[in-house]
Amino acid sequence: MILRSVWRTLASLLFLPALVQAQGPVVPVEVKGLNSPVLVRRDARAIPYIEAKNLRELNFAQGYVTASDRLWQMELARRTARGQLSEVLGRLALEEDKRHRKFGFAQVVEATWPLLKPASRAALEAYTAGVNAYVATLTDANLPAEFKVLGFRPQPWQPTDSLLIGKLFAEALSTTWQGDLESAAFADLKPELKELLFPEFSPLDVLVVGNDKTAEGEKGRRGEGEKRAASPSRPSSSPHLLISSSLMAAARADRERQTFA
Repeated sequence: MILRSVWRTLASLLFLPALVQAQGPVVPVEVKGLNSPVLVRRDARAIPYIEAKNLRELNFAQGYVTASDRLWQMELARRTARGQLSEVLGRLALEEDKRHRKFGFAQVVEATWPLLKPASRAALEAYTAGVNAYVATLTDANLPAEFKVLGFRPQPWQPTDSLLIGKLFAEALSTTWQGDLESAAFADLKPELKELLFPEFSPLDVLVVGNDKTAEGEKGRRGEGEKRAASPSRPSSSPHLLISSSLMAAARADRERQTFA
């Protein structure tokens, strides 16, 4: 799969000096957009610990820190979800772009944004402001190496870009979406034909847990058409991502002694 090979090929470029920073002396940094001081400490594993006076500053700092560590990964992920990889990677990623444009993730998140609760929108907007505050500090000298190699600069982050990442992870966590699409294609089929093509129960079913007998009191409520009270156990989608777990980021953020994961 092209997407998987792209992730693996470029993953080694994600761990650059910005992420390797660990414990050390406090270095004040003036960041435009913050309204109060925020303290960011890193442990020996370079995991950031963020302390802020309110949620707005906390989310802003989270965006700034994440972008300073993971801007290329963020760029790669949003381009994947939007179907824009081939713009920077060439024909290698063209089929992957076609697939994600058919999925329409970009259109879905644009439609979702107005439906979010005000608190959720405020958090994403603050996070976005933090990301863009970091992007604004980039020059030709400190631009991450991946952007230099490919010859382009990152565009401003959008609140909906964060929603796109969620869609991308949902895609990676699902192994049944092809079957879901097939089922949706037959949604208007007559019930009898649908039952013939997609029977809920079959003589070939093998029960993994429990049995196919129901209590006497339940029979009347099940209906004549259902001969068995319980369907056999079915495996769920795998909870494992198709991309390396090393692409995950960890952070701890504190606001007035409350911890947010």
